Amino acid sequence: MPPLRILPAASIGLLISFSLPESAPAAVSDQDRMEALVRYAESMLKHGRDIYGEEHTPLFVDALEVSTLKAPEMMYIHRLGGPGPRSKQPFQPVISSNLAYQGNLMRFLVGMSNLTG
Repeated sequence: MPPLRILPAASIGLLISFSLPESAPAAVSDQDRMEALVRYAESMLKHGRDIYGEEHTPLFVDALEVSTLKAPEMMYIHRLGGPGPRSKQPFQPVISSNLAYQGNLMRFLVGMSNLTG
């Protein structure tokens, strides 16, 4: 096995400083931020509602796939090797809505309603 090559910290700092652009990226305006937040809220209201299964509920899904804007059917489970049959398979069916995970989303939507009317 070849020896591991390690760069001293000072060399890494020099490499980083030479690879960074000379000018800082353009600042994002408050208007741009607000438009992005409104788009996110609208996307969640349109695509994040529970439309899965026989009975539709007023709940939101916990996650949306970015490419399809739908809830994933299978999700990677990172706790492999534990007790029980579910810990033996890395990809498993998703429990797509858990109200305990959605507190921040609810607070965000209320805040956006208060800001935008």
